[in-house]
Amino acid sequence: MITIKLARMLAISLILVTAAAHADMTEECKVVDSNGNGLIRPYMADSGPNLEGDANAWIYVPYGQCAKINNGDFSGVSQAVRDKIQSSNINEAVTVE
Repeated sequence: MITIKLARMLAISLILVTAAAHADMTEECKVVDSNGNGLIRPYMADSGPNLEGDANAWIYVPYGQCAKINNGDFSGVSQAVRDKIQSSNINEAVTVE
């Protein structure tokens, strides 16, 4: 009985630690052009449903990549992240904190 309770507590602790570690490895990234228009493709935002040009839309990216993306540097950025961004306007992007 005690062994089962300990196993459950250990499993829950492991899940919480894994979730916390995952949260530290990603960041929310807004990609907007110099006019304030969002560059996240419609309905591709992790923040929820978004329309084209939604400046409040954001996506999860690996920590440290948001500034690179907003500077037009896609080296090391996964294809899944690239597919969410209208990269044709990326040269006009600005970093939003």
